[in-house]
Amino acid sequence: MLTAFIIYLVVVLGIGIFVARYTKTDKDYYIGGGKLPGWALALSERSTDMSAWLMLSVPALAYTMGVSALWVPLGCFIGSVIQWVFYSRRLREEREKYDAVTVIDYLSKKHIEGAKAIRVIGAIICFVFFIAYVSAQFAGGGKILARTFNIPVMPGMIITAVIVIAYCMAGGFLSVVWTDVIQAILMVITLVVVPIIGLSMLDISLGQALQQTVNPTATSWFGGKTGISAGLLVGIHMSWMFGYLGGEPHFVIRQMAIRNERERKQAMVIAIIWSILTTFGAWLLGLVALSLFGPSVVADAEQILPWTVMHLVPPFLGGILLAGAIAGMMSTADSQLVIASSAIVEDLYSGVIKKGRIPKRVALKISRFVTLITGIFAFLFAVSSERVVYTLVSYGWSGLAAAFAPAITFSLWWKRFGKIGTITALVVGPVVTIIWIVTGLDKILTVRIASFVISILITVIVTLIFPKEEQKEILM
Repeated sequence: MLTAFIIYLVVVLGIGIFVARYTKTDKDYYIGGGKLPGWALALSERSTDMSAWLMLSVPALAYTMGVSALWVPLGCFIGSVIQWVFYSRRLREEREKYDAVTVIDYLSKKHIEGAKAIRVIGAIICFVFFIAYVSAQFAGGGKILARTFNIPVMPGMIITAVIVIAYCMAGGFLSVVWTDVIQAILMVITLVVVPIIGLSMLDISLGQALQQTVNPTATSWFGGKTGISAGLLVGIHMSWMFGYLGGEPHFVIRQMAIRNERERKQAMVIAIIWSILTTFGAWLLGLVALSLFGPSVVADAEQILPWTVMHLVPPFLGGILLAGAIAGMMSTADSQLVIASSAIVEDLYSGVIKKGRIPKRVALKISRFVTLITGIFAFLFAVSSERVVYTLVSYGWSGLAAAFAPAITFSLWWKRFGKIGTITALVVGPVVTIIWIVTGLDKILTVRIASFVISILITVIVTLIFPKEEQKEILM
């Protein structure tokens, strides 16, 4: 098992170092410089999306809740299909039109009179919320390594952080995408092979096995709830789809980076097929584990995937499959590190402070340094936080979605929408997210719904009061 895992780490680092030689400019570092095929960007976007959340949290939810956990991955699947079908073409076209390097760069060029405010606010949002997001990946990597090799969680987190930061610094977006391709393949293998092996070991049907567990609601699609309560359960779990409406910069940038329409269509098909296999595979894995091992074999439900792998497959194959689990964390952490770095260097330092007057080689060196610092911040946050992976991802996801989903969606399709609306969305979304979490309102209604809906409503109202054609005079 250890041998297979070491091979995986060597391959990932090797790819990162090899691709680094093709990273010549800041545009290469942040958006690939037009050097990436659509199919690779599709696999990178999907593996970046799913992360530790898919490999640890979804199986854990299914393991503890039963079949009603399906609403969570279903919401994500529907959201990802919506983004690929309706958003990806417009995003690619807008990136070409404005020659945008980052998501914030696009918004600032689209709404030029408010460019400075958009860059500053957007950079702060990305840095703060991606720190929480990346820390969740480091925590997830630590958990899997701890369970697999019987080591404390802290060394596992250190190993995960060091590897991710190293190849991100080396090659930026190019390294991230090509390592993501390997990681996406490993993830889909893990989430298809392990459930199939588990199902083959059941003497009865999965439904019958779930009925025999001590969880009385394991076979209930609504967790034993009825009426309004059942509707709330479905709504809360499916609320993850809001982030796919242009709300997560690390997804959006990959669709922006696609070179042409033909490659976009190919990428869309690949992304949807990958999503079907992995989202439902992760859910099925949790149910199989509950049926085979019972509800209390692990103290932390988010370790049920490594537990299942270690008890169902031979050691060497287990090492490969667990590398797929680690791949989930790395493929997201690396992307988010690059986005956070781009927010500080490209959008804030170069775009606002230096006003674009910075040599490309210098920008590249600064980018690598900022990537290192951002990674260290995320690691320290992971060490100090006692939150589980699901919660950390939920908070980071909510803050980004509430800010960028209204800004991107309205920028693409609402002609009345302008600078003031964009700034409103970027301010209101994160502020509501933080207030909702700090005051404990998240226990009443999930922040994923509250922050998104409130941000949308306020942004719409402000835009109706200050339409685009009147904003130039207002801002000047």
